[in-house]
Amino acid sequence: MMRSPNKAASDSDLSKPETQPLAQPTYVTSRPKRKHDDISITKDDFLAFKNEIKQMLSSWNTEQDKKLKKMENSLLLIQNATNDCEKSLQFISQQYEDMRNNIRQLEQQCKNNCLTISSLEGKLEDLQLNTKKNNLEIRNLPSQEKESTAELIQMMLTLTSGLNHGLQPSDIRHIYRVPGKKGTNRPIIMELNTIAAKQDILNSVRRHNNSNPSQKLNTAHFGISGTANAVYIGEDLTSSTRKLFYLARELCKEKQYKFCWIAHGKVLIRKIEGQSAVLIKNEAQIEKLRQE
Repeated sequence: MMRSPNKAASDSDLSKPETQPLAQPTYVTSRPKRKHDDISITKDDFLAFKNEIKQMLSSWNTEQDKKLKKMENSLLLIQNATNDCEKSLQFISQQYEDMRNNIRQLEQQCKNNCLTISSLEGKLEDLQLNTKKNNLEIRNLPSQEKESTAELIQMMLTLTSGLNHGLQPSDIRHIYRVPGKKGTNRPIIMELNTIAAKQDILNSVRRHNNSNPSQKLNTAHFGISGTANAVYIGEDLTSSTRKLFYLARELCKEKQYKFCWIAHGKVLIRKIEGQSAVLIKNEAQIEKLRQE
């Protein structure tokens, strides 16, 4: 076959780039190899180093031994102090327990003493009441200078005569003014021979006051001239009963009790008419009623 004269012989594929050797980057530099320094250690150097290490270890051990010894001493001191503290705590604990036992005994003794005192106070109160059971107390009656017993007896006879009560001088065992500051209207105590005579006078005074609300018992009924001043006659009370009577009257005002009175040396109160009377025995009872 004849080849066309216009065609040239075919070359290799032009679409593939021609392979060329890669150029080395300019930032890459070659590193020269480092030569190792020659190290020569002799036997003497090694022995010297070894001795130095030995000395360091020996010094360190010695130092540690000193520290350990110091720590042991410190621990021993702490242990001794701890033992002393334990002994002290045991001693204090024992003392505390003994004190608690003593306090319990004292508390019990105090309770027993309080019971004994309360019992003795009750007995003393009964004795005082017994000595005063026939007595009357007359308050707010003017006193006179050089006042004699006969004059006091005469005033009482004048009073009872006006009350239609047949009191006789023989019914009066004793009569006197209570000691106190001169110039004041000190109470008069009149001791009668019988409780019945005392009660009769009290009933006569009560009837008179109820029947004559505008002319209640006053100084005129005792034959004393001048301005008529109110006079009060009641039972001769002990100091504790007198205080109890005062507190009971204050309670009645606060709680609106209608009645508060004394009967045979005892304090009684009543809320309203028709209710049972309440016997007041002590201050604790009054406080309890106040809280209700």
